[in-house]
Amino acid sequence: MCGYCFEGGVLIPALELAYKGEKTKIDGFNIENYLQEESNLYLVVDEAKKFECRNDYAGIILCRLYEKYILSGVDNVLYKKITSIFGDDIVNTVLKKSSLDSKQYVSRIRKKLSDKEIYQNNRQWDNCISGKPELIEDSLNLLNFYYDWWIKGQNKRKSDSLLRLKKTGIMDPIANTPKTEWERFYALFPLVYFSLTYLWKYHSDTELIEKIALHCPDGTPDFGGYDLWLQRKAFVFFIQKVGIVKALEKIDQVRIELIYYTLLKTNFEIAELEIIKKVVVSFEKNHVVSSCEYEDVLSIIDDLILVKGKIDNLNTLYPTIPSQTLKEYHCPHCNKFLFKGNVQKLNMVCSHCQKMIIPDGNEF
Repeated sequence: MCGYCFEGGVLIPALELAYKGEKTKIDGFNIENYLQEESNLYLVVDEAKKFECRNDYAGIILCRLYEKYILSGVDNVLYKKITSIFGDDIVNTVLKKSSLDSKQYVSRIRKKLSDKEIYQNNRQWDNCISGKPELIEDSLNLLNFYYDWWIKGQNKRKSDSLLRLKKTGIMDPIANTPKTEWERFYALFPLVYFSLTYLWKYHSDTELIEKIALHCPDGTPDFGGYDLWLQRKAFVFFIQKVGIVKALEKIDQVRIELIYYTLLKTNFEIAELEIIKKVVVSFEKNHVVSSCEYEDVLSIIDDLILVKGKIDNLNTLYPTIPSQTLKEYHCPHCNKFLFKGNVQKLNMVCSHCQKMIIPDGNEF
């Protein structure tokens, strides 16, 4: 098995169950996919805690934390929860592995992210991280390197598969990428994931997001499929940027699993779902690497159209009543704030000046 097998045979079925309101039992077989995709980061940390080998997943946890901080801001409670489980030095423990890479832009990103103080205070995070031109430039350089090296295979070491087969009698396509290259990949990955999310937030017009979204990695992904996780994330960013209709113009470069995944993770309108269905029907079967059935994708589209149609009909029959705009009331004597609401008459004593108020709603 490989990363593609786990994505098509483990992750996608788990997302289907979640879509139906059912839960998948988490075990050592699917834990990495769960940690990558569960939307509630507190649940992610709690689940990782159950495993004795939890420290093996510290890199995923840190990636998820970066995404949370970049897109939503600092969560000190979450950070304390993570450090209570993975140790106070989780950041440096994970990031120091990338110190073997001598590239200056790697060193600069790592140095900024190694400061533990920034994870506990919004102001410090913003001062150090948010929208910094030099960090944008370093992130561009790192993602360009990742694309050239890991996706296009430039200057990437490779193992002789025939020689391995002769020595071991085993043909393992994952081993076409030597151990040293895998170690380098995992060491750099948290910084790569940070850079992708960071550029989406602060430099979304870069074509790198599209390139990573539409191109599969060189070689066969490992079981955890970190590179496929990054591709899925980039694909969602790409769709959010250009819309599903324009994204489907690149359909000859899109794996069917990416469309399946996006259907299960993104809220599309009925018109968009109809367009996706037409494109999937027109797919040729000799598409890019694919392990899930086209019929399953069409089935989930039909389900989504049906559910969406029912919701739209309910909203038509029972429209949501807009909430009333609340008015601020101030004391007519001291002009201090009393409360928010909608009243016509009121008898009360001002809590500030202790004077009696007996006006109608238009007088204060």
